[in-house]
Amino acid sequence: MLSLLKVAQQFTQAAGTDRAPFQEIGDSLLSVREEAVLAGVFAFALGALMYYYVLYRSQLVPRWLSGWGIAGELLMLVACLSALFSRNAVTSYIVLVLPIAVQEMVMAVWLISRGFRSAVDEAAHQNAQRESAATDVWTGPDSFSACARQRSARCSQ
Repeated sequence: MLSLLKVAQQFTQAAGTDRAPFQEIGDSLLSVREEAVLAGVFAFALGALMYYYVLYRSQLVPRWLSGWGIAGELLMLVACLSALFSRNAVTSYIVLVLPIAVQEMVMAVWLISRGFRSAVDEAAHQNAQRESAATDVWTGPDSFSACARQRSARCSQ
């Protein structure tokens, strides 16, 4: 953008007939800028797609939230590809960009209020489930006879 400023200054100082080369240079610099923005948005979409996939697989956040992120990033990629082939700005596809924009805000609120589901919490939850399953075996209506059968089966082997 700074180079465009210099070209604009030279454009205003040039005579009427000498302005054409400066106009072409300015147009090409704007075109390069638009392509760079598109490449940046495309790189962001690919990186965020990987990020939401990892969140989906690890279940650090609820699956509906990471699934929403995956769907939103796929729409963002569609917007990038549409902008690339139609030569429109990526911002002209606001309908395709809106779902990920809303999801990013919801994700921020979720992480601030609840945070990630930690491995310690998950391990404690699994241990509690195992303990409750173990106590169900011992407190069931026919638990004594079931345990006696298991012991006798082990002794006979």
